[in-house]
Amino acid sequence: MKITANSQPYKAQTLISQSLVTLLLLVSIQLLSFTSSYAAQNTEPWSDSRLHAAIKSTGVAFDNKNWDLAIQLGEAALNGCISLLSERDRQCIRIMKNNSMAYFRAGELETNALKIEKAYRIASKELGAMHFSTIRSREVFHQLTLDQVRYKETIPLVIELIETERKMGNDEFKILDWLIQLYALYKIEGPAEKEIPTLLEMKALTDKLLGKESDQLNRTITVLADTYCEQKEYYDYYQLKRKHKLKSKCKMPINKRIWMPFASRK
Repeated sequence: MKITANSQPYKAQTLISQSLVTLLLLVSIQLLSFTSSYAAQNTEPWSDSRLHAAIKSTGVAFDNKNWDLAIQLGEAALNGCISLLSERDRQCIRIMKNNSMAYFRAGELETNALKIEKAYRIASKELGAMHFSTIRSREVFHQLTLDQVRYKETIPLVIELIETERKMGNDEFKILDWLIQLYALYKIEGPAEKEIPTLLEMKALTDKLLGKESDQLNRTITVLADTYCEQKEYYDYYQLKRKHKLKSKCKMPINKRIWMPFASRK
């Protein structure tokens, strides 16, 4: 009985072990089959159907936020698209746009800087500034230039972002944010003569959106006054200071200080 009793668990353990081995073999066979199928698919010549399938698979990975897979599949799809069509083709441009967005989501902007810039340049040239692919590619490239402190290149991008928003969505709060960024870029990179017109736009829009009593409007007016002073626009400085009862000071030449209170713009 003892032998019988001891042999039952042994038989059960043996059966379990055999089942596990069988299961592992089946899984291994399936994995090998999938790998062979995938390898065969990747070595076959590109065709419209294969490109369509690749784009669809990339979209699924993108929707699932699997950015590494989306990048891998997207880059493969782009190679296929270029081999079948041209990098200037709308479909290929759309793939480049999606790849740029995947680079951004994956936090791999600088690693793919050349690809991101190329996607924007081609989209802008072939499709125009207002096309959806150009808009999205521009947004990613804009972020890249900020990250890489390429502020001179950022300026025309921000101008395009403002113009596009005015024509497409006209979200004035978003436009105000872009104007603030544009002013900061002009302050760093120049040209200095762009600062005052940008501040005047900021002032008008801030007044409209936030009201005359808002702190942001007061700060904008103060910065505008300081900029008038820096650029020796003394008449405009004095008029703004008097209108808003500013406490700011501006070191003027002695002759300006004498006649300025009585001056009028010619």
